[in-house]
Amino acid sequence: MAGVGSKVSWIRHRDLHILTVGGYTYTSDQRFQASHSPPTDDWTLQIKWAQQRDAGVYECQVSTQPVRSFFVSLHVVAYGRVCSAVPSARILGGPDLHVDIGSTINLTCLIQFSPEPPAYIFWYHEDEVISYDSTRGGVSVVTEKGAATTSYLLVQDATPADSGRYSCAPSNAELASVRVHVLNEFSWNRFTFNHSLFCYTHYFIFALSKLIIIFFPFMVLLDRKKIIK
Repeated sequence: MAGVGSKVSWIRHRDLHILTVGGYTYTSDQRFQASHSPPTDDWTLQIKWAQQRDAGVYECQVSTQPVRSFFVSLHVVAYGRVCSAVPSARILGGPDLHVDIGSTINLTCLIQFSPEPPAYIFWYHEDEVISYDSTRGGVSVVTEKGAATTSYLLVQDATPADSGRYSCAPSNAELASVRVHVLNEFSWNRFTFNHSLFCYTHYFIFALSKLIIIFFPFMVLLDRKKIIK
């Protein structure tokens, strides 16, 4: 169809995310790109370094009157390798990590058994790619490449909003995830202190009452002896 370039959109049905509109990409995942092959009216969605999680239904939508849609089902096949080990990623310390409010979230992603370092490593918070230039600030990533590649995600001054699932997604391996829980240490310690203080006070009063009950008859007896004398 001629003259529909700016009206062609690619949509991922797994999360109904608009990936591209015309030649513009509307996702922070840089693996996705729409390409046009003039003089034809063919628009192709390219996915670099496809992974198992990319499988699913994609919709090519043309914003004409009426709207036209074409659906493509993508299957990602992992071919067998000669070697027994395949590239894998894991985040150390998982599956659950607990950090105190105001401290630094320090996540370490280890990529092993890869013939070469991954072309890229994306970090996700829930389903959103983490932006290191966001207004939040205090977010950084350090990557060390070698026989094994290690990527460190640092999130300073943690708040409850930073809780949730974090994922490390290298280009050549399935993503790895952990769940981070940001604890309000001050409130918890204050509750623990008050609870302990209440328990100790209650125990002290109980013990004191027992002593009074035990020794009161002897005190009365001594007073009577003094009176008799």
